[in-house]
Amino acid sequence: MNLLHTKIVLASNSPQRAAILKDHGFEYKICPANILEKINPAENPKKNAERIAREKAAVVFQKDKKSLVLAADTIGVSATGEILIKAKSEKDAEKMIRNRAGKTEKVITGWAIFSPLGKVSGAEISEVFFKNIDDDFVKSFLKSGEWRGVAGALRVEGKISQKMIAGFSGHFSNILGLPIEKIIDVLRDFPKKN
Repeated sequence: MNLLHTKIVLASNSPQRAAILKDHGFEYKICPANILEKINPAENPKKNAERIAREKAAVVFQKDKKSLVLAADTIGVSATGEILIKAKSEKDAEKMIRNRAGKTEKVITGWAIFSPLGKVSGAEISEVFFKNIDDDFVKSFLKSGEWRGVAGALRVEGKISQKMIAGFSGHFSNILGLPIEKIIDVLRDFPKKN
């Protein structure tokens, strides 16, 4: 069944996710799940992202079982395979930025769609390639504050952060936190399994 024109309940407070839906003409309302997002060290990052997205969708769907609920969770993975967390201080942010210089990191967004017709979930992977940086860049980046409140201390849509990015593979929407191309494919033929 084609659900492309169904109003979406977005289980997220993310302005980036809302903007992606808006930019693609979706009607939506925001109803954040407000869950504790726990990384399970026994699961790989892709499984973690998909599980957390399913947990978010389940919480919101439980409140409104007649709606189409869309949830997502994005996890960054360093070049050494570590899950990226939020910087606790400027010193943490500096270390994270310097560690990624000249390297490639993965961005994994787990997604889940719950509706009365079924439940479907998955995860998409993109890569971000970083340039080498110098001390002046690090100083200006830290001063910008773009590192605050985001995993890995980097906002890919940030003005200063973008100067560090050499390129990417996969869909940019996935890097922003919602793989809209995949979501559209799934909604076009819901609830077909991936």
